[in-house]
Amino acid sequence: MGGVGLGLTISSQLVRLLGGEIGMESSAKGSTFWFTIPVREVAEFEAIEDIAERSFESRQEKVIYALKGARILFAEDEPINRVLTETILRQAGVLVTSVENGQQALQEAQKGDYQIILMDVQMPVLDGLEATRKIRAYEKRHGGHQTIIALTALAMRGDREKCLQAGMDDYLTKPIDKSQLIDILLKYLTNTALVVEGDPESQHVIISSLIESGWSVTLAETGRSAAYEASLNHFDLILLDTQMPQMDGIEIARIIRKLEEYSGQHSCILGIGGVDEKEGRRFLENGLDGYLQKPITTAILMEKIAVLAQERDLLVKMGDSVLSH
Repeated sequence: MGGVGLGLTISSQLVRLLGGEIGMESSAKGSTFWFTIPVREVAEFEAIEDIAERSFESRQEKVIYALKGARILFAEDEPINRVLTETILRQAGVLVTSVENGQQALQEAQKGDYQIILMDVQMPVLDGLEATRKIRAYEKRHGGHQTIIALTALAMRGDREKCLQAGMDDYLTKPIDKSQLIDILLKYLTNTALVVEGDPESQHVIISSLIESGWSVTLAETGRSAAYEASLNHFDLILLDTQMPQMDGIEIARIIRKLEEYSGQHSCILGIGGVDEKEGRRFLENGLDGYLQKPITTAILMEKIAVLAQERDLLVKMGDSVLSH
């Protein structure tokens, strides 16, 4: 069967990135493949479970909060599809501007007023792929990054890769499914945080504080897994334990900043640890945006996020809700 060698190579790279081992045992009856990955026991499972339950229960509030007033540019040349999708968006509280071709989308995008662009791939005058390339070229000269989601009726093999190579951030197939559309909008309109913290007490404070403030949180237990998560997704905020085993905070920050050279996006990285002023300056010189000293409280965390939002014009999706803490 073809393709097995490539799959094993990818699996091996993923396992090693997570700090594990992979191996094979062969016999006349066939081969058995195995892998091991180091994980830590959850110290306060009930507390984490409670956080997850509250997060699930607050989904409806998150939908209303994240989508209401969001500014979306919708490029679609087919009138019926345009009307149906506009209806879904407006019912969700979105402020939508519609255009009929890629050239109009390019002109609107250059205003920089939109949080998300829904871009049909096949349009007259200028197709969605070329319009996206021109938008990314404009952003490279002038700064900024607007999320572009491809819309295509042709779910052909390789379509997703073509869209991503053109500079699009994600991909939806047509006809548009309402739940899938809402989910992908939530993905890009909800603040995302990557928490890399080994201390259970600090971990609990950080995760509960962020989730209660409307954030979507991903937890990484090691520096290797943090680098892996950052390679797959963009995070608005990364809270990074500066004293992680195997890979320290500065090394992780350097890896993330290197990845950002290709993505064109910037995560706000906060170091966590018992650092003095001198060590704090060293963190800032090596790619971190700021740092927090332990013990961490909700008030301290939210105050720091608010300061960074004002200083660096980051985390804007939280709006006044960050500043109100």
